[in-house]
Amino acid sequence: MFSLAKDLKKEFPNHEFDAPSISPIKTNNHSIFFKLAILYFTESGKKVSRRKAIASEILTIFTNEFGIEITENFLSLDLLKIINNIKRQCIKDNGVELYKFVTNRLLSELQINKNTCPSIINQYDFFVEQMEKRIADYSLSTTINDFEKIFKERKGITITTAHKVKGKEYDTVIAINLLKGKIPHWNEVINSSDDGNNSARKLLYVICSRAKNNLFLFSETGYTTQKGSPLSPNQLLWNINFDYNS
Repeated sequence: MFSLAKDLKKEFPNHEFDAPSISPIKTNNHSIFFKLAILYFTESGKKVSRRKAIASEILTIFTNEFGIEITENFLSLDLLKIINNIKRQCIKDNGVELYKFVTNRLLSELQINKNTCPSIINQYDFFVEQMEKRIADYSLSTTINDFEKIFKERKGITITTAHKVKGKEYDTVIAINLLKGKIPHWNEVINSSDDGNNSARKLLYVICSRAKNNLFLFSETGYTTQKGSPLSPNQLLWNINFDYNS
């Protein structure tokens, strides 16, 4: 997906894409430190209700998962005010440094340290370590602007997987890799009694029913098995007789 998105962006530089990309912070909506990153790198004063909801989730995690006592009169809005005030004090144009600066000050403000709650400090250290590793491994930019892009609402041509389009609609759908071994996956081909056709039928229905006006289905060549044999078209599509000239 990453390489496909990269190639398409390069091929069509004047088009906008809602596409997966490798960023310094890996998406993990269950992580308190990912939720904090959302608050750090999204603009204060905008989408306030969403920011308050995230702040409320963070306070709940502090209490329920880490046993940190938060007084009843300390509200989500108070957490946002602290974060916003600390952010203003950071003068470095570096997303990692801003993240560490704000988090360290915030934890200190809430009197959270290795003595009071070692588990949360360990998770914080691991989160930062993984962030720095991704930056080093993929030579990623660390400017604050690039960190803010991670959490900006995306628009344009959507690049996604077949499993993630359920419940969505598009004017045009272009589906690729409709090959035996991909749809259906080899695990389903090998382990099911119907060669994976039932699973493939359900997924193809999801794909095809997403298109409101135009639908393009491709079983392209160039893919092979580990032994070098070419992948064959999805059997369900292969069995369809279609007059392309009508």
